[in-house]
Amino acid sequence: MPDDSQTKRVTRKELYHQVWSTPLRKLAPEQYGISDVALAKICKQYKIPRPPRGYWAQKAAGVRMEKPPLPRGDDRAIIKIDANPERVSESELKKVVAVSSSSGKPAPITVPSELNNPHPLIAQTEKILSTCNPDHRGILATKDKSCLDIQVSKDCLKRALILMDTLIKSLENRGHGIILDKGKTIIKVGDVELPLGLSEETKRRPLEPQDLDLDRHYYDFGYKLFFPDPSPNGTLCLSIKHLEFWPHGELQQHWKDTQSQRLEDCLHRFEAGLLKIVALTHKKRAEKQQRNE
Repeated sequence: MPDDSQTKRVTRKELYHQVWSTPLRKLAPEQYGISDVALAKICKQYKIPRPPRGYWAQKAAGVRMEKPPLPRGDDRAIIKIDANPERVSESELKKVVAVSSSSGKPAPITVPSELNNPHPLIAQTEKILSTCNPDHRGILATKDKSCLDIQVSKDCLKRALILMDTLIKSLENRGHGIILDKGKTIIKVGDVELPLGLSEETKRRPLEPQDLDLDRHYYDFGYKLFFPDPSPNGTLCLSIKHLEFWPHGELQQHWKDTQSQRLEDCLHRFEAGLLKIVALTHKKRAEKQQRNE
């Protein structure tokens, strides 16, 4: 049960005005200690309309924007919003960074263009994956448990190996460990073990309007539906898998290519996120131990 001191109370009408006066990405963490995604879900639950994408940019440019009215309902209904229990304070994170990183904080990581003097695990994985046949998605597939958790197409294999080689070497230079355990790639930061994976996404195509069944419950939301197109799209994603606790809010587990930045330029952010997960894992373990005492 959340600490009542961390619970904020607001009426439905008040939240409606707040949402249309302050961007969610600022309102959610500053006012309520949660993520914008979590606050958006609360708005949806209470049928509170939210500004569409691009609203704030157009408003800042002087465009007159329409604000939809608050749908009928109990405007005085009290909404209880619990501050994110998974939030890790800066002081907690700095402690873990100081202990687990010889340099004190993650620094930018330079990714080479070629695979030079590969780490033994990378050399081993390259030998296995270079002889694999792609599966129905076009992804190199193997059941060999001595292979790192890399699931990419043949076209992206070289890039994936260079990325993972750079990351493994950087992590080991900071005193962390990398092991293979029954086919899982494990990062060891002190007493915390975190499964790691590098994968390539596959294409998706939107569900065409004429494909919709008007009698199905999802019709109103059909514009959000996609069909998988089983072919790789070149987008690489690093993931931390199977945490000891259920992640919430701002806790990031996936880092991937975007239109503005490649994964190569995000490895230092991945390391920072990794340390944040370690800090939160220590915090959750301590809380569990206190409850059992």
